[in-house]
Amino acid sequence: MRRILTHHSPEDLSVLGKVCQPAGMEEGVVVAKNLIQTAKACKKPKAAGLAANQIGSSLRICAIKYAGLFVPMINPELSDLSDDTVQSFESCLSRPGLDPIEVTRHKTVTVTYTNPKGNEKTLKLRGQESICLQHEVDHLNGILI
Repeated sequence: MRRILTHHSPEDLSVLGKVCQPAGMEEGVVVAKNLIQTAKACKKPKAAGLAANQIGSSLRICAIKYAGLFVPMINPELSDLSDDTVQSFESCLSRPGLDPIEVTRHKTVTVTYTNPKGNEKTLKLRGQESICLQHEVDHLNGILI
């Protein structure tokens, strides 16, 4: 388990504010494992997802809860973002103690990523899973809501 970086620390903010770089498989597998362990350990609040820079890695890796399990995504790429949007009130593990922020999200997105076994996967997400993934990809792009 890793410590989650927060907005309280200037050093943490410097990591959270950087665009993450593509991950190689070997390092990607290690970071993905750390993400899953850390996300599962979050109890209050529970994690719906987590991005690598939230645990101090500058690699393009995130994990979201999908069908009840955390799914690690190495180098996720979004496509087919719906024109239909939804307003979402979002909290963030890197912003503890702050009120949720209203954010506009696409209702559906498609994500293509590599799993830790090296297989390319594609998922079409909607609802809370779509919102969560967009939030985590924002993190990978150096955006902290």
